[in-house]
Amino acid sequence: MKIAVKDNLENQTIMFMEKPNIVLPLARQSSEGQAFLKSIHRIRHLSCMCCNPGVVMFARLSHGKYTLVNHHELGHHDKSCPLWTDLGHQSDDLSKVKLHNAFKNESIFDSVTKTTSSSACSLSTKKAPLIERVARYLLRRSGMTTWTNRQNKSIENKFKTMLGVADDIEFGDSTLSEYLFFGKQGIEMAVEKLIEVEEDWPANSGRPHALVFMVLNDYQVQNSESVFLSNEEGAVTLSFHSLIIPKESFEGEAVVMLSIARHEKTSEYMPHTIWLHPVLSTDVPLLTRTRTEKAVTKGLIATSKSSEHNFFISKPVTQISDSDADLVLGIIDDDGVKTRLLVVLNEEENDQRVNLVKEANSNTKVIGLDSGKGIVYKDVWKELELYAGVAEMFE
Repeated sequence: MKIAVKDNLENQTIMFMEKPNIVLPLARQSSEGQAFLKSIHRIRHLSCMCCNPGVVMFARLSHGKYTLVNHHELGHHDKSCPLWTDLGHQSDDLSKVKLHNAFKNESIFDSVTKTTSSSACSLSTKKAPLIERVARYLLRRSGMTTWTNRQNKSIENKFKTMLGVADDIEFGDSTLSEYLFFGKQGIEMAVEKLIEVEEDWPANSGRPHALVFMVLNDYQVQNSESVFLSNEEGAVTLSFHSLIIPKESFEGEAVVMLSIARHEKTSEYMPHTIWLHPVLSTDVPLLTRTRTEKAVTKGLIATSKSSEHNFFISKPVTQISDSDADLVLGIIDDDGVKTRLLVVLNEEENDQRVNLVKEANSNTKVIGLDSGKGIVYKDVWKELELYAGVAEMFE
């Protein structure tokens, strides 16, 4: 096991650990392990050489004890490494999942259920229902979780990109791209596809399933068994077996992924599970947790348009704890180098989340925005600009 000690500011290697074993789970609790972690806390981080590039780890102080934490994005060790941990979200490779078999096992029409997402903004947590994990994976890989003030694709083109991602995922007798459809019309196309393949479907493979992705202008959960969906194609009311929505959902623009299969008792093709999540807008489908987050993101987008810099806004890959940021702002310089700024929205006085996010992201700048007061959005972009060391942004 080879571990480098790096400076937080310059990300330069200072030395390689002579005794790397002192950061193993049991050894790090010793006086020697605690002293070492204290010495690097907030000023240095570790890079494990089990993978190339190195895997990022940092010291965290919690309840008077120091521990070692794997970075939520850059902390994926090789599974043979003794420092490997399950970071709480699905591997970035759905092609290794027997996806249709998993849907087959989940899709049984018995009692109607309405559940909340395991996390309002996590992009595929392990405990999340399969359709939620698939939807978040496809959204992220197709670029729908990032907005840039340059070269934004139409939602139709983004869906084409999503189909390309789905083409790498095995599903049923083919790939997911053959069973993934778009929009209100996609519901009819999905049923037609299922009817087409059902006759020759292997007997031991369960019922065939199809998925439909939709971007909505509005929605309304009517009761425990149906939901009203509206977009530019028109409106439709769908019954469901299971509805998955965030705990603090609010009406307005949203994205939907629904699974369709034949009902065992009625023999009708109908939606089984509907995953629904509010988004910023129909053109910019960034997953949005609250109305406040939606308003702040729109304000940031509006003010960035007066700049010639290449700015972007994205949602974190995971947001499953208080130590994860609400938004990621970024700038890409002329050499293609990205600089990121993490944003935490403070909705209460003396909010401690800023400190938690800073502690978990010691090598990235973190700022807090008091959403209860007026936010000067140009100043937020200016702070990113200064952090990135680029030329003046606003006149």
